[in-house]
Amino acid sequence: MKRILLTGQRFGRLLVLQEIERYISRELYCIGLCRCGNVKRFRKQHLMNGQTTSCGCKKAEIRQIVKKLVFDNRRLELKHFGVQKELYKQDQSR
Repeated sequence: MKRILLTGQRFGRLLVLQEIERYISRELYCIGLCRCGNVKRFRKQHLMNGQTTSCGCKKAEIRQIVKKLVFDNRRLELKHFGVQKELYKQDQSR
């Protein structure tokens, strides 16, 4: 079976720098540079099937966005019930 070289290719936010093989488990890994600057090791199979597209920074960004949306929605809902002043007082105390 012909081996596919991924060095230099981009998968989502990752740029593959080097391919390595672990002789104990016979698994193929890639060293990748993420757009955020992190360098990590990833399984080659996960890169090729699209399961891995970042070092984890994308998940953290999505988590922050969702948290902000939930908080903003909560603020809007409370505003309709006239509780806006109390919410802002709680926010300032944090």
